[in-house]
Amino acid sequence: LVDQIHGVDQFAQEDAWRLKWTGAGVSTVALVPPQPLDLTRETNGDALLLLTLRVESAFADDVALFVECGEGCRAKVLVGTQLAALPANAWTRVGIPLKCFQAAGASMGKLAVPVGIEAAAGTQLSVSEVGYGTVADKVLMCSQ
Repeated sequence: LVDQIHGVDQFAQEDAWRLKWTGAGVSTVALVPPQPLDLTRETNGDALLLLTLRVESAFADDVALFVECGEGCRAKVLVGTQLAALPANAWTRVGIPLKCFQAAGASMGKLAVPVGIEAAAGTQLSVSEVGYGTVADKVLMCSQ
C-alpha cells in the first residue's frame, strides 16, 4: 500500500509529492483524469511520458510504470533498474516513449490511467511534474 504521500519542495513549498510504499506485496499509485485521454497522435509522433522525480531509496528491478486503457487493458514497463541508476536525491526529468506502452499492449486512444507507478514496500521517490513531450534528462528504454 502506498500509505504515505506527503508534500515536498522542489521549486516552491510543497510543489511535489513524496510517495512511500510500505505495505506487503506490490501496490500502485496512479493519476486518473476525469475522462480517458487519446494519446494516439502523441504516440505516433514519438512523444515521451515525462516525470520529474527524485529517487530516495533503493529500487527493486520490478518497479514499473503503467497505463490502463479500460477493463482488462493494462500495459506496464519495468523501469526499476534504470531508475536505480539515477543520481540519488537529485531531481531528474525522465522520459519513456509512449510507444513502449503501445508495444506492451495498451490502446493509446483511450487511456483511463495515463500514468501509474507500481512498486513494493521500501520504495520511496518524489514526483514534481508529469506530462508529455520530447525533452528529458534521461530517456528510459522500453525493457531492462
